[in-house]
Amino acid sequence: MTASYTSNRHRGFTLIELLVVIVILGIGASLTLGFITNPIKAFTDMSRRAALTDQADTALYRMTRELRQALPNSVRTSSNGTRVAIEFLQIRTAGRYRAMGAGDAINLNLPTDTFDVLGGLNSAGAIVTGAAGINTCLNGSSDCLVIYNTGTAATANNAYQGDNVATITQANASSLGFDNGGGSGAAFPLASPSQRFYVVQRSVSFVCDLGTGQLLRFAGYGLMAGQPINDSDFGVAGALVTDSVNSCNFTYTPGTNSRNGVAVLNLSLSQAGEQVALLEQVHIFNSP
Repeated sequence: MTASYTSNRHRGFTLIELLVVIVILGIGASLTLGFITNPIKAFTDMSRRAALTDQADTALYRMTRELRQALPNSVRTSSNGTRVAIEFLQIRTAGRYRAMGAGDAINLNLPTDTFDVLGGLNSAGAIVTGAAGINTCLNGSSDCLVIYNTGTAATANNAYQGDNVATITQANASSLGFDNGGGSGAAFPLASPSQRFYVVQRSVSFVCDLGTGQLLRFAGYGLMAGQPINDSDFGVAGALVTDSVNSCNFTYTPGTNSRNGVAVLNLSLSQAGEQVALLEQVHIFNSP
């Protein structure tokens, strides 16, 4: 009789087999990781670009909305290497004055007077009146009455120089009072052919600071013959509109008798290697 024996020993893996398995698993993990990380990176980049686009679009929308409230022929631009600025006088409301006939007609040759508003005046209750004299208008403490603003040049009928402005001393829906005491002595050297007047509520500047990568808004400072551009020029703190500014450029083409003025706003933002650039053209009413 022959006895048979069954071995309980199990054959193991050799070192070479283990290394082959490890290499295969590593290759598979690398391929899988690539399939996972590439879409994630693409999604992250796309999200960052979308956020930058929304950020730039919001900033340009705000600038556009405010520029459309600019006093005709008051937009001006400047730059000094690291800063680019666009400035304008923001109107609160506007109307037509009585130039003659029955009622209280305006006398443009007087430094102080009252006059009837033809057709009523919107937002009359929001007008900020000031004390007698032109200074509260010039320093931004009260609203200014402006008639026939023709430009920002030194030879123009220029509100920045105080040529055609006066402090509003009283206001209601049917009449306004003004005072140019201490000014030119004749509040308004030129009449508006359409009898238009404008109530200016503030000076506004948008300043791109490429050194800090910020777009700032300054408002409520006084009228200045020379355009302010540095922080110290304004006398008020600037409010942040957006950051991550990579480059910007503001230009303005004055209007003519046949077309409105056009402001062109270029704004570029960058972050973590992503960059977006947007351009906006703003048509600005220029009939004084």
